[in-house]
Amino acid sequence: MNTTHVIYLFIICLIYLPTLIYSGEDFYQLLGIEKSATQRDIRRAFKRLALEKHPDKRTGDPNAHTEFVRINRAYEILRDDELRKKYDTYGEEGLKDDFNRGNQYQSWNFYQHSFGIYDEDPEIITLSRTDFLQSVDGSQDVWFINFYSAQCSHCHDLAPVWREISKILEGVIRIGAVNCQDEWMMCNEQGIQGYPALRIYPKRDTYQGPRDKEILIRYAMSFVKANVVKFDDRMFRTEKFDNKKPWLVSFCREVDEGNCLDDDQVYKLAVMLNNLVQVSSVNCHADPDVCQQLKPQSPILFYKVDKFPRGDSYSITTLNLKEIVTQILSLLPDLSLVTEDHLQ
Repeated sequence: MNTTHVIYLFIICLIYLPTLIYSGEDFYQLLGIEKSATQRDIRRAFKRLALEKHPDKRTGDPNAHTEFVRINRAYEILRDDELRKKYDTYGEEGLKDDFNRGNQYQSWNFYQHSFGIYDEDPEIITLSRTDFLQSVDGSQDVWFINFYSAQCSHCHDLAPVWREISKILEGVIRIGAVNCQDEWMMCNEQGIQGYPALRIYPKRDTYQGPRDKEILIRYAMSFVKANVVKFDDRMFRTEKFDNKKPWLVSFCREVDEGNCLDDDQVYKLAVMLNNLVQVSSVNCHADPDVCQQLKPQSPILFYKVDKFPRGDSYSITTLNLKEIVTQILSLLPDLSLVTEDHLQ
C-alpha cells in the first residue's frame, strides 16, 4: 500500500470515527425508553439516570464523565423534536452538525432539585415548543400556563401551589408548565420577560396578582363559561325549560354540608359537561316542594333526554367530579360525543 492510500484511509477514519464510536449506541436503549416515548418519559428516564450515573456521585470512577456525556447527549438529542426526527431518520449520520451536543451538563444537585419540576404531576402538562404549537396555539381550549425557569427560586416556591391548583381544576381547565431554560425560543416568542409568568390562553392574559391558591383559582375560573340552571318550584310547575339535552340535577339542603356539591363544584361540573348535559342545582331548603316531588335518593340525579323531571332517573352517589363525569359519559347514548378532552 503506497503512502497516498495510507493518508487517504487516515483521513477517512478521522471523518467517520465519531459516527463509528456512536453507531452502536441506540439513544433510546441508552435511556431505557421506547421509541414511542413522550417528552415526559424522556425527561423522567434521564433524571433517573442522572441521579444514578452523575460523575458527582461516582468520584472514584475514571469513566464516569465519559459515560454521563453519552447519556446527556442522548437526552439532548431526543428532547429536541427536530434533532429527534433527524436521529430517527438518519441515525448519528444525520447529527454531524450537532456532534458536540450534550458535552456540557449540570451538577447532580441541579438534577435532584431543579430538573423536571412537574414531571411527576400527571395533572400538569409540561409543554415543549411543538406541544405548544399543536395543543395551545390556535386552540379554543382554556389553558393556564406557568412559564418558569429551573434557576428561579420564586418558581420553586410556587410549585406546591401550582400542583394543588392542577388537582382542583383537573378536567375544568388545562394546566400547563413551560421550562423557559429549555424552551427559551418559545418563551421569547411569547414575550415572557420574568419568572414565574402565569398566563391564560387563548386570551393571552397574564396574571399580575398575589400567588395565592384561591385567588389564582378564581382568576382562572373567570375565563370559563357554563350555564347552571337554578331549578325552583316555578320552573317545576310551568316546565319551561329545555329538555333536548340530558339533565344532571344536584340537590342540597343547608344541613347537607359536606354531603352535597357546593356551588363552585356544580359550576366546575357544568364546565366539564359543557354542550353535553344541562347541569342544574336545587336548594331543597328554599324549594322544598321540588325536592318533595323529585324525591332524590342521592345527592345527584341524572335524566336522559326527554325524561326530566318526571321520568326515570339514575342516582349518582359519588361527589368526586371526575367520577361523576365518567359515570355520566357512560350513560350518554351517542358515544361519538365522548371525547378524550371530556375524559381528561
